[in-house]
Amino acid sequence: MKKLRMVCYCAVIFLIASSTSGWGSQGEASETYSNSQWDFSFTYPGSWDLYSNKTFTEKTHGLWNVPNAVVIVANSNNPEENFFVKADPAPSGIVPESELQGMIEFLDQEYQQRYQGFRKIHANIVEIAGGKGVEYLMDTEREGTKLRQKVLLLIKNSKSFIWTFTAHRDRYDQVDKECFEGVLNSLTIK
Repeated sequence: MKKLRMVCYCAVIFLIASSTSGWGSQGEASETYSNSQWDFSFTYPGSWDLYSNKTFTEKTHGLWNVPNAVVIVANSNNPEENFFVKADPAPSGIVPESELQGMIEFLDQEYQQRYQGFRKIHANIVEIAGGKGVEYLMDTEREGTKLRQKVLLLIKNSKSFIWTFTAHRDRYDQVDKECFEGVLNSLTIK
């Protein structure tokens, strides 16, 4: 009986692990992106592609233009499911939570003015890959398409990163679970 219980526990643990591991649970291969200039890396689904701003702008017929992006990664079958990373030098030291809270308040105002169809879902102070920053989730519209975007402002080791994750509003939760969560869980910043 103990042996049967142990087998059942192992099976449940395996099912939980495979259901939360994103693209790996579907047998899809993953790729790794590394950037030596900004000392970060992450894995992403093998069916997604890397783009420069120029090639991504061309692929999306000008709808997506992401100047200064370090890397753009998009679903090969649906380029509106994408994420991109921008990086800049940042002051050294730890950013106080009061400044991060001030950043959220600034983004509330900025995004309200900048994005059509803007609706804030939540904003939190987060720690990811040893960096500290702000995660901001919102709904927007682009050319009549209803989108959900997660913007992650992350600071670590005198570097600041802006990650923007985008998908159609009705598919965002699925894409987040299948891709975006796995990307952030694999992120390393030196």
